[in-house]
Amino acid sequence: MQVEYSHTLSSHERAHIISQVILHDRAAVGATTPKLIDFGARIEGTLVGGVCGRIELRRLFVEYLWVESRYRGNGIGTQLLKAVEYAASARGCRECQIESLSVATAHIYIARGYRVMYRLPDYIPGLSLIVLVKQL
Repeated sequence: MQVEYSHTLSSHERAHIISQVILHDRAAVGATTPKLIDFGARIEGTLVGGVCGRIELRRLFVEYLWVESRYRGNGIGTQLLKAVEYAASARGCRECQIESLSVATAHIYIARGYRVMYRLPDYIPGLSLIVLVKQL
């Protein structure tokens, strides 16, 4: 048997790998293909913030939440987070999970009802991984 290795995958190959992991590891607990959920915030048509996540097993996983630096502190991130939480709750989610490498950002989530479930010091040298969860 000769195996070839490559450093790139097509989008179809990537999707196949993900589906096989779900089939193998998650099917036993009823998981299906995660459903993507995204929201954007625009000012005069220009994207200034957004949130990207996935829904699986009645849990919302917020993967990315971003606001353009000059617009931070104006509630845009809070509104994006509320929107994705509300939409996920309407789709049957009971919890939301978000991870942060920033203690300051984790405190923002805590102020919005999240609780720290786990902290892994030096996840990346000098940064801790903080996993937070909120009941929806």
